[in-house]
Amino acid sequence: MDESRFVSVYTIANRFEGDLLMDALKRENVPAILRTFEETAYDGLFVPQRGWGQILVPEENAPEAHEALAPLINDLHKKLSSRDSRETRPVTREEYAKGKT
Repeated sequence: MDESRFVSVYTIANRFEGDLLMDALKRENVPAILRTFEETAYDGLFVPQRGWGQILVPEENAPEAHEALAPLINDLHKKLSSRDSRETRPVTREEYAKGKT
């Protein structure tokens, strides 16, 4: 069994983002896992703080994944920045820590 270490390449805000980005990785033959933070018992309580989920890839595939996802992520961010501030996606802890608020 392969002992690759998986790393997060992007924190997603919702299922739509997750499906869109996972499809892009699949088309580029980059192995990936979509890990959601949905917790049935808490009914999405932590989603605004942690994001809806993360896209994880083997560490050695992270550069490929970033390259494949960058155009889509940039496009998503442009579309979100042009929306009404009441409709924007929540800022995750990772983005806040990096100063992307």
